[in-house]
Amino acid sequence: MHTLSLIGDMALGGLVAWLCFRDDRLTSAVARLPRWAIGLGYVAGVALIYGRHVLWQLPGYPALDRLVLACFFAFVLLEQNYARHSFVKMSQLRLLSYWGTYTYGLYCLHFLALLAAYQLLHRLGLNGTPLGVVLGDNAVGLLLALAISWVSFNFYEKPFLKFKNRFAFIKH
Repeated sequence: MHTLSLIGDMALGGLVAWLCFRDDRLTSAVARLPRWAIGLGYVAGVALIYGRHVLWQLPGYPALDRLVLACFFAFVLLEQNYARHSFVKMSQLRLLSYWGTYTYGLYCLHFLALLAAYQLLHRLGLNGTPLGVVLGDNAVGLLLALAISWVSFNFYEKPFLKFKNRFAFIKH
C-alpha cells in the first residue's frame, strides 16, 4: 500500500479532472446518460467489488484490479457531479453532506478507529459473541472514526484552516 503503488489511482483521477475542465465532451456525455445506463454502471461496479476474489483468478487481472476499481470510482464521481438522470445525488442527503466536512479525518484516522474498536470489543470479551457479531469491529469502528474525525476537524484542522487566506498568493 505504498503511495507509488497507488499513484495510478491518482493519475486516473487527475486525467478525468483534466478532461472535465479541458473539454466538455466528457461531462456532456455523462450529463446525457439515461437512468438505465447509470444503474447498470453501479450494478457493474458493485459486482466488480464483490466479485474481486473471482476476478483475481483470471490471468493478468491482479495487474488491472486497481485500474478497474479506479475507473468505477471515477464513474461515481462523474455521475454524481454531471448526470442529469441520477437516482439520487449524495449532495442532497443532509447527513452525508454534513459528514463530508470530516472526510479527511475519516480517511486519515479510520484505521486507528478500527484498531481501537477491535481492542475495545476484545477487552470487553465481546469478540465472537452474538452481541460482538451484531456490533462488529466495523460498526463500532465507524462510530469511533466519526467521533475522532469530528474532534480532529474541530480542534486540529479548523485552527489551521483559518490561516488559509492569510498565506494565499491570490487574495479573495
